[in-house]
Amino acid sequence: MKRALVLVLALAFVVVAATLVFTNSPAEAKKPFDNGDLDGSYAWVNTEISLRGDSPGVVTYCNAFGTIEFFGDGTASNDSTNRCTTAEHPEDLDLFTFYDRPFLYSMEPDGNFLLWEDGGSGSQTHCRLVDKGAMIICDGTSSQPDILSMSAVAVRQ
Repeated sequence: MKRALVLVLALAFVVVAATLVFTNSPAEAKKPFDNGDLDGSYAWVNTEISLRGDSPGVVTYCNAFGTIEFFGDGTASNDSTNRCTTAEHPEDLDLFTFYDRPFLYSMEPDGNFLLWEDGGSGSQTHCRLVDKGAMIICDGTSSQPDILSMSAVAVRQ
């Protein structure tokens, strides 16, 4: 009887521990997000295929990496290194770096948000908080018609 009781208690402990590890509490699951939920530094990478460049219709391939610091108030600062080449001249690689580039964002209650460069072209990129804000994913939804494909992922540092 004592052995069965210990076994039941041990099994109950494992079930409770697993439930706490693998599920969100109802309060966290239903919490609406706001700009204050996006606060901290993230390392990121992205790829982009676009029709940008000096020649109309020339496909440009870019990849970039960097860090972005969100301040929890709808503002952010980005440092990045970008590498781009074109389909016409793949041997020519343009490399450029930005420091303290200002960005703005607007968070929706469901964790989706729009991100855009402050003072830039007005192009907005759609992003989403993942894993309680530990990660961000961004997709190619953009208001710039010359972007053919774009994806990015960021991880909290």
